[in-house]
Amino acid sequence: MFSRKMRKGCTVFLALLFLIIFGFAMLTLCSAIGYREIFSVINNYQSISSTHQVEIGTDAEGYTTIKNITNDEALKVMQVTDMHICCSIATLDKDKMAFDAVYTAVEKNQPDLIVVTGDLIYPSLLVSSFNNELQAEAVGQFFEQIGIPWTLIYGNHDASATFTTASKTELSTYFSNLDNCLFQVGDENITGEGNYIIKALNNDGTLNKVLVFMDSNTYTGQGINQYDRIHDDQIQWYSDTLNSIASSEDKNVDEIYSLLFFHIPLTAYQTAGDLYMQGSDQVTKYFGEYQESINSSYIPEDFFSTITSLGSTRALFCGHDHLNNFCIKYQNVLLTYGMSIDYTAYIGIQYRTDQRGVTMIWLNENEDISVAQAPQDNNFIAETTGYNMD
Repeated sequence: MFSRKMRKGCTVFLALLFLIIFGFAMLTLCSAIGYREIFSVINNYQSISSTHQVEIGTDAEGYTTIKNITNDEALKVMQVTDMHICCSIATLDKDKMAFDAVYTAVEKNQPDLIVVTGDLIYPSLLVSSFNNELQAEAVGQFFEQIGIPWTLIYGNHDASATFTTASKTELSTYFSNLDNCLFQVGDENITGEGNYIIKALNNDGTLNKVLVFMDSNTYTGQGINQYDRIHDDQIQWYSDTLNSIASSEDKNVDEIYSLLFFHIPLTAYQTAGDLYMQGSDQVTKYFGEYQESINSSYIPEDFFSTITSLGSTRALFCGHDHLNNFCIKYQNVLLTYGMSIDYTAYIGIQYRTDQRGVTMIWLNENEDISVAQAPQDNNFIAETTGYNMD
């Protein structure tokens, strides 16, 4: 016979088990309803034409290429970051606002390539949705509906939670098989998924810019919100790859003009931001605001010294900190935060507009690029033809 104490313990255990099962059942229901409703919204978006007719190909070295075959005007790249799509019944309005914002930005600016720099989705118990597989399908279908070539790198939220339904590898399989998505898993022998290259070509087929995409990973596992970084083996891959491309072009590596896209800011952003706030002449600010702490990894990384010593990468583009959107030149390298789309992850951020938008990048056929913000406060239209970054 069970003692009264044992019977009471069993009752408490069964009650807790019931609450857990009921909670997950309700979360599953919220995800299912939210997914169905947001998909009915997504299906209403129409395709959008890019400014130029582009040709996607593969070169002799196996790299994906993109070329404007209309004329010799600059290819237009749009950086979108931190959409945080939830597909929950609790966030339907915010999800729709995020999709509407991106759609308007694409419609107004007609980019040739869209780059999403992480946190496309937001699996979280806080928003009653942990099904990142359904969230990824919603985002993927949205961009496929638009029809413009697009690609992505992962942020810290896309597949970080232990309770999410799909791993980063499973998400990668989905994204890499979409018709218009140029995402690649990359070298499986190094840290992360999504370390890869896209070559932007001139109209005559010669190399214009090298677009480098790197996974800044998720969390270190050493505490709450202890963000990870780009690891040493990834940095070695970066160096080896750019040197290899330089060799194939019969050029020095510093003659290869590259741009680097990732999610979590390098510690160099903190250094440059501090120098700017101190009024130092070591940095030049072009636009945007420094409105919150820079959330780099607490683990020191020396990637920026590799970047400056190689001399290939002239501009960095990240996301992650939703209120920061500054563009600062430091040691002849442009450090840019993309404007966030987030309506959900930061408390009350749906009521703000000054940080929301996208970033436009023109890959000029000469040795420079142009960069400009396309803020919500300007109806997501790029405010200028861009600050020329020589």
